[in-house]
Amino acid sequence: MLNTDRPTRASSSDHALLLKVRQRLVTAGYQPGQALPTGLIAHHLQANLPAVKQAIAELARARKVEFRPNGEHGPGYYMPAPHRPNSLARHGVRARYSA
Repeated sequence: MLNTDRPTRASSSDHALLLKVRQRLVTAGYQPGQALPTGLIAHHLQANLPAVKQAIAELARARKVEFRPNGEHGPGYYMPAPHRPNSLARHGVRARYSA
């Protein structure tokens, strides 16, 4: 039976896998908007699929990847689109701040 008296904490192995998944996303060359192949990532890292999905969900909570319920390839995790600067900034308009 699960003890609900104490909050659960991620283990060091969970954190290590999270770092490996994050590094894989950086080095694998996934493009913005590309669906993340969780099964392939798990295979490459020699990790079980549920653990990789949990790590990617954690990255989504940290806004490093996006979950799209109606994504191009169905529901799943995708690389985020690049940050787009404010449209006013693109036209050379800068906000003025007064102290």
